[in-house]
Amino acid sequence: MSSLSSSGSIFMPPAASKVAEGVDSLYGFLLGASFISCVLVIGGLIWFAVKYRRQSENDKTPYIHHNALLEFTWSFIPFVIFMVAFVWGWIVFYDLRRMPKDALEIAVTAQKWNWTFTYKNGRRSGGEFYAPVGQNVKLVMTSADVLHSFFLPAFRTKQDVVPGRYTALWFNAEKEGTYQV
Repeated sequence: MSSLSSSGSIFMPPAASKVAEGVDSLYGFLLGASFISCVLVIGGLIWFAVKYRRQSENDKTPYIHHNALLEFTWSFIPFVIFMVAFVWGWIVFYDLRRMPKDALEIAVTAQKWNWTFTYKNGRRSGGEFYAPVGQNVKLVMTSADVLHSFFLPAFRTKQDVVPGRYTALWFNAEKEGTYQV
């Protein structure tokens, strides 16, 4: 996996795994909720600035009455949205971290500007990584020198690789192609 051949969206490369679809859906929800919140806050700011602007130097600010229902509503709706995003994010994170038992294991060693991949049959490859389509793949990773980060953008998965430790990452490639590592 060395280059991106499939066409992606404006913001992200093409989704090439089932987990990527969940990440993209969550991202879309957060983007939409943020946009709507921004429009409501900026729109409300402009509306209140125009409605309650001072007409003359002698105008006094009117006393604004307390409205418990309004205050509860504008606090409760964002709370519900945040809780939905939290639960949805936790589910996506759980799917990313729950390793399948039947996965093909590939050993990965990181070292200064290079990745070495060792397959179960003993074959090794450096810089290029091959994985079967439609099969769970588990990468067991370590570093020979410093902290590295293994990132597969099309699969929306990333894992830090630490010297002296083993970390793991899994994916299931749904589409055949050449993807950036």
